[in-house]
Amino acid sequence: GRGDGRIAEAGGAAAARVNLRRMGLRIAFFLARPEFLMRRVAGVWRQYNDAGQMRVLEFANGRMVAELVGVTTPSWAFCCSITGWLAEAALAAGLKGTVVNHVECRSRGGGRCVWNLRRDSEEPLPVDAR
Repeated sequence: GRGDGRIAEAGGAAAARVNLRRMGLRIAFFLARPEFLMRRVAGVWRQYNDAGQMRVLEFANGRMVAELVGVTTPSWAFCCSITGWLAEAALAAGLKGTVVNHVECRSRGGGRCVWNLRRDSEEPLPVDAR
């Protein structure tokens, strides 16, 4: 790759497509509210990861803020894969047109790892941490 994280994002999105194929989860995505679903997606973190926790800090007005905590040394590629995973999970939850930005990254000198998801692409997006 070019170091822009796009390959890792594609890998994360592919992993989400595989993980979200389960019939029960698809039915839940069809029946439930997007906020519940995205909180549930964050809650299944431990099923696929050995350490850390994905927290939903905010979900309102077409916007979600998620934070990764408890991972000792996150890598840039790992964070990029999470960007792709969140984008695919939002799509599976019916949140079409969602833009995912990794706005703060510990592997790039930030104090924490935070993602903003926005459904309204008309709103200005925060500066990407990349």
